[in-house]
Amino acid sequence: GADSEHFNSVALDEILLHKLPVKRLRLADGSEALVTSVYDLTLANYGLERGLGDANCAADYDEVKAYSPAWAEQITGVSRHNIIRIAREFAENAEKTHGRSMIIVGAGVNHWYHMDMTYRGLINMLIFCGCVGQSGGGWAHYVGQEKLRPQTGWLPLAFGLDWQRPPRHMNSTSFFYNHSS
Repeated sequence: GADSEHFNSVALDEILLHKLPVKRLRLADGSEALVTSVYDLTLANYGLERGLGDANCAADYDEVKAYSPAWAEQITGVSRHNIIRIAREFAENAEKTHGRSMIIVGAGVNHWYHMDMTYRGLINMLIFCGCVGQSGGGWAHYVGQEKLRPQTGWLPLAFGLDWQRPPRHMNSTSFFYNHSS
């Protein structure tokens, strides 16, 4: 990427080729095809070395290759040691609890230009650690901080005003903390 007033650039090739674990399958017409899983494609996209001798993957955390802690440190200014510590703590908790690591995010992330990349990074971390689909693990997105213009039209649907009074209103942050442990 290019240098900016907020971020440093890291010189990388425009296209990175990665090695993938594949299986060879014989198709109905007798031809063969190489297949791999979406999970393996995702891991390769993030440059995780999996013992395949991939030259475009970092050999250790100090090597500046795409998506390594040293690479992230140069761009974000967050110490690679903190990046590694947080990743290990999250993964260790996921392992000990059988996937009960949860990320709770509010709508504030949506206010930033590259919010899709933030969400993508978080959900991939959950996928890599086996947390998606686990009770008490995965992703929880709460809302409620916004001032919504069409709120009046949503009130009957959101709060069941046509069913009962008072409305069934719940603070989502407290709900997720209470019901995901």
